[in-house]
Formats: sequence, structure tokens, C-alpha cells
Amino acid sequence: MKSDFKIIYHYKYNKKIELRREDVKALLFLYDQSLLSQPQLFMYYRLVVDRFAEASFRRKTKKWHEAGIIRKSKRSIENGYKLAFLNLTEAGLSLLKGLGLIHSKSQLKYRPDKNIDHTLVIKQIALEVFVKAKKEGIMFYISGEEKIRVPITNKDSFLEKLKGEIHFYKREDLGQNQIHLPFTKGKLESTDLIVNNSLGVELKGIKPDWMVYYKKQLVFFEVDTGNESIDSENSSNQNTIVSKVRRYNYLKTEYQKQKVFIATAFVLVDKEQDVITLREHSNKKKRILNMKEIILNKVFNINFSVYAIGMSRIREVVYLFFTGRITPLGRIFNDKGLKLLAEYLNKNLKNKSLTIEVTHLNNYRTYGINTTNFNYSPENILTLHHLGGTQHIVPVLIREGHIKEMEKTYYYLEKAHKGFFAFNSKILLVYSSNAALENDVFGKTKPGAEFKSQVKHLLKISLEDINNGIFRLYDFNGLLKTPEDILIN
Repeated sequence: MKSDFKIIYHYKYNKKIELRREDVKALLFLYDQSLLSQPQLFMYYRLVVDRFAEASFRRKTKKWHEAGIIRKSKRSIENGYKLAFLNLTEAGLSLLKGLGLIHSKSQLKYRPDKNIDHTLVIKQIALEVFVKAKKEGIMFYISGEEKIRVPITNKDSFLEKLKGEIHFYKREDLGQNQIHLPFTKGKLESTDLIVNNSLGVELKGIKPDWMVYYKKQLVFFEVDTGNESIDSENSSNQNTIVSKVRRYNYLKTEYQKQKVFIATAFVLVDKEQDVITLREHSNKKKRILNMKEIILNKVFNINFSVYAIGMSRIREVVYLFFTGRITPLGRIFNDKGLKLLAEYLNKNLKNKSLTIEVTHLNNYRTYGINTTNFNYSPENILTLHHLGGTQHIVPVLIREGHIKEMEKTYYYLEKAHKGFFAFNSKILLVYSSNAALENDVFGKTKPGAEFKSQVKHLLKISLEDINNGIFRLYDFNGLLKTPEDILIN
């Protein structure tokens, strides 16, 4: 539907452009983000306009640049092409102030000139969150201490009081602006999507690249381009990944007082990412494994969720965030979920003498299983009875990139290999989706003979397949197995 409101922006004598609601939204978003590539601002524009061609958007930003409300520059990228960058100007800032969208004392935000790839990835993470937020029915986000409200949809009350044509002038000698609205700081509601706000908790020297809060969940994003050390022999070095995890671990207690769950996601830039960067980046799978191993070896008693994941898989973390699963899951499965899994396995394992039951923790001793001194103790396991004997399956619901859940799996594998769950027990990793199962970077950077023996007990399955009635079982190497491979052979 065509807007009944437009701004006529006069920037020279006999020179003017029209700005619609969606254009003002884009300028406000650009102010909040400080710097975006043209493809990124177009990605936002498509959130607030249902259909719009990229070529038309390029012509639009060219007009904004000529009018002086944005600055447009280009940088060369490694493939020989040039990438356009956009940022707001003082004239654009004055326009937003006049419309009451930002505080009258607001200034242009810091625009980075170095490590541009790092900045581009941060902005892309934000965009992925906003795309998902729109699908969840969220119409705006609130940003920073200023608490400005930035729309992320066309279905909102943005500038609803303004009607008809409003004339704005770049300079006083061109004319007098027709309107100057006061800025009203947004009030935080419990269901708001809030970014770059510490919610009143002092961050103790931590400067996350980006942070987002929604429904008692707060996620800190740290972009890793491979320039930072994962750990250092110098204990006073506070710029390592390990030192950051320790500080976030401390923050967990502070946020717990507000009943807010926190998580940190280290996002590694890889060659398969969905964002255009100035230089090509190598695949980061080895660094992800290194990061996971070193964090587990050097940071004890991690009591919050930490992820290490490639940028190409960031949507998995965003999905977990909006479904309320980014924070500790508590119980692995509820009774109903375990029974469904048991029925599913029973249906697909072609053994007429097979029965599967759910065994609870307080009944483990019936089968000679003693978990009293375990660091982690599964609340329930599946017990299989068949002609080959009795064996146990330990189901672990695992999230892609989740460091603590990888440690838990290693622990169960070691116990299974040593016979604590009886002969030929299996550890069954249950992923939410096929993509998570296929892309999770899981394993050891230098797997020894003992680890290679342990992973023979490992099998993987996805909830996506289970929900679709498909039986696909994978081993540690991702090779498809027959259903009977879960049984004693």
C-alpha cells in the first residue's frame, strides 16, 4: 500500500528528493548501525518493504548520497569487484532529529576504518536476528542507552501522526523546516527485543561485539577473525578467548539476580559465510575445535552456555535464541520425549525379540550401573532387551556449537568405552535438525587411539527426521548406518 506521507527534502536550489516512511526507517537503521555495506542496508530495506528491486535500491541510495544525507564510498574486495559502504552524514542526522526519532544531542556513531570484515560480520549477525524477529511477529527493536525504537517491519505505527507532504531543508538559506518533533525515549517492556544494552549490569571490562536480549535471554556475540589468541601463557593477558569466557562466567551470577539467562557465541568467519567481506577467509573448522578444547581445558565450572560456530551457521544460534533454547536445557528429555524416541527406535529396528524401555536414574542399579561419582549423570537412559542381551542407550540432546554439551558427550563416551553403562552401550546424539547434525564441528584436533576407540560408541540422529517419520542413523564420521547398527553385533 502506498504511503500517504512523504518528506520533500530540499538540498540545493531547485534540487530536492522524496523520502517515504520506509526510507526514513532505513536512515534510522543506518544511524544505529553506523556503517553498512550496500547489500546489508538493502537486506534491511526488504524487511520494511515487501517487494523492491536491488537495482532500484542502488538508484535510491545514489540520490541520498547526492542529497548529502548519506555518504557512499567503495572499497576493493579480493575477487576484483568493489563493495559499496554507506553511513549517515550530519545532514541525515539533523533530519532524524527533526522527526523526533533520536535525541537532539545525539551524535554520529563511531565509524570504523580498520578491520572492516570484523564490522561487516557483526552487522550481518544483527540482520540475521532481525530477519528472524520479523518472522516471530516482532515489529521493532530498542537500541542502546538512548533506547531508540527501530522498526523491522512495514506493519507498525512508525511516524503515524505525520500525514501529507512535509518539507525539510538542508540549510536555513533554502527554507524553514515545517516540523520539529521531540524525542521520546522508549520504555522497556518484558517482551521487547533489546540490543546493545547491559540491562543495568556493569560489564566489568567486557566489550562484546554485539548483544541482544529477548524474554529473559541475553546473548553476547563475539566475532573471531583469527586475530586473537585463544589462550596465552601470560595470565595477565585479558585479550584472549579464554579470559573472555572467564569474565562472562563471572557475569552469569550478576545477571542471575535479574533472573536473566546469558549465553556467549563466538562466531568464526569462514569461507562459506553469507556476508560479503573484503577478503576471503579460510574455513575455520580446525580453529573451532581448538577453541572448544582449550576452553574446556582452561575454564573450569562453566555455568552458562558458550557456543563456537561458523558465521555460515549463525542462523542455528538465532533459531535457538528465539525458541528459548539458547540457555541451559535442564533435563535432557522429558518422559514423553523419551517414550516417543523409544517407540521410534522400536518401530525401525527390525528385531522381533526387541523391547525398549525408559530406565530412570533411581533404577540404574537394577542393571549394575552406578553413577554416584559421575561428573554428569543422565537422568534417563533407554534400555534395550533382545536376543543378544541387554544394552543401554544414553540419549544426549545436543545443540550445534555448544561447548559444554560437547564436553558432556566426551565424558559419556569415555564411560561407555570403559563399560560403565554395560557392554556395547551407545551414546546417541540427538540434534534438532539435519543441518545441525551435518554441520556441527565435533571431535578432536589430534584424535588419539583411545578417542578413536571411544567414538565407536557414538551414533547421531535428528529430531527433524524423527518428526518426518524418517529413520537415518549416523556414526561419528557422518556415515549412514543401518538401524541394526545400534544393536549388539
